[in-house]
Amino acid sequence: MIKAIANKRIDISNEEFEYYKLLSNKYGSDVFRSLFETDKNGIVISVSPPLDGQTPMAAIFFMLNVMFTQRMRLLDAKIKKIEALEEKVDKIAAVATMMEKEGG
Repeated sequence: MIKAIANKRIDISNEEFEYYKLLSNKYGSDVFRSLFETDKNGIVISVSPPLDGQTPMAAIFFMLNVMFTQRMRLLDAKIKKIEALEEKVDKIAAVATMMEKEGG
């Protein structure tokens, strides 16, 4: 689900967003400003803590975790597409084998 963190679109699960709110309550939402960059789809493309301030490690690890889980969700979706494609190929191969037996 797309949410806004630090005025940026971010694709984040409900559980991750709830944890973000806990971190924001503890450290303030400003710790997330300039901490990360996202693309137009809300995918975190980089996490780089600002050099001129102190950023809580919990916020840094949270953003790194979000970036990692986003990649895992994308990978999982691609694997499911490949599995569906494999099933279709298996069905086509079975039909082709049956047609060969009938015709040959």
